[in-house]
Amino acid sequence: MSRQIVEQFFHRLGSGNDVDGWLALLDPSITVDTPFSPTGDATRFEGITAVERRFADARRRMPELHFYDLDILATEDPERWVATCRSEGRRGDGKPYQNRYCWLFRIRGERIVWWCEYFDPQEVLAVRS
Repeated sequence: MSRQIVEQFFHRLGSGNDVDGWLALLDPSITVDTPFSPTGDATRFEGITAVERRFADARRRMPELHFYDLDILATEDPERWVATCRSEGRRGDGKPYQNRYCWLFRIRGERIVWWCEYFDPQEVLAVRS
């Protein structure tokens, strides 16, 4: 079941463009860490409201986002999962967006309770300029 939750995470956030369905995969007390965020950006988001404000709102402003080369790996701990992939998309201002990622997930029951997202901050800064 946990593998399907990770698969749905990427489908709903990406090509499925189902932000509400994506949010439904998350525990209300979710914590998200983004240690490679550009300097000055937040690196921790706690609670569903903070996660929605940061991630769901950003996705809603992107007419296109697709994840490719998704590789989901189980660990010895059944709650922990690792995923690697790359993305390509288009922001609301028409600028293209792409990145590469390594995600770590903790899943309890049928909800994601934590994730850590490693990405290339240079790609984030490129669309800001």
